[in-house]
Amino acid sequence: MKLEHIFDDAIYLAPKVYGGITPSDEYVKVKGLKNPVSFNQLKLLLNKDTNLEIKQDKWYRNISDGNIKIIPEIYTLMINNQKRSLIFDNSNKFVDTRPIILNKGNIE
Repeated sequence: MKLEHIFDDAIYLAPKVYGGITPSDEYVKVKGLKNPVSFNQLKLLLNKDTNLEIKQDKWYRNISDGNIKIIPEIYTLMINNQKRSLIFDNSNKFVDTRPIILNKGNIE
């Protein structure tokens, strides 16, 4: 492991989706997204039931036809609860997660 950044303020929304502010710059990393996103846009996603839709072009190769198609797509960025339960505070702001536990076929 290596230390990449020291943040004054940071947000970690999901694996490979995070951002932070350093004393000199802001840094945002979103897996699969080509267009830049600001730290403040990530911060808005901490509110319950919010999402961010970003338009980007995706390239599809067809080797047998020998061509490439560029198709515009919408990348929707939001907090999901597929692997962990989300915890919100009284003002509906995301604060933490807890593991989803499966016990004898029942989710606890």
